[in-house]
Amino acid sequence: MILPTLLAAFYFFLLAANRFEAEARFVVRSPSSSATSQLSSLVQGAGIGRSSDEAYIVHAYMQSRDAVRALVRDHDLLARLQRPEADFVWRYPGFLRSASDERLWKLFQSLVTIDFDSSTGITTLKVQAFRPQDAKDIAEGLLSDSERLINEI
Repeated sequence: MILPTLLAAFYFFLLAANRFEAEARFVVRSPSSSATSQLSSLVQGAGIGRSSDEAYIVHAYMQSRDAVRALVRDHDLLARLQRPEADFVWRYPGFLRSASDERLWKLFQSLVTIDFDSSTGITTLKVQAFRPQDAKDIAEGLLSDSERLINEI
């Protein structure tokens, strides 16, 4: 009982690296087809309404292996996860572990959180990294890639 507590205290107080979090909030909107008159168009926000279906597509993409591949290719994700500031537990590929797409995706899943408020349509994206700028850049990369996806749909 005392040994696990001592090991955890040793890790968290002496070895654990600082992680920084960037947060972004966004709403996915799509053109509304129910605007039949100018008055109803004004009431509905100029023919643009919330689209929960597209929001769920964005959420699924942000947590997908495709998003990880795009971040590796376009936003230098691997270098950001191999920073010298990272501790041996969180650094990719990690302590005594080999690099693989599956391990990278699982690590990515533990560093990215997506929450959706269905009553407001607001999605909150939280990204953790070992440098503040890295967290911001990864979040911006996810947002820009998701925006591109929605525009293609």
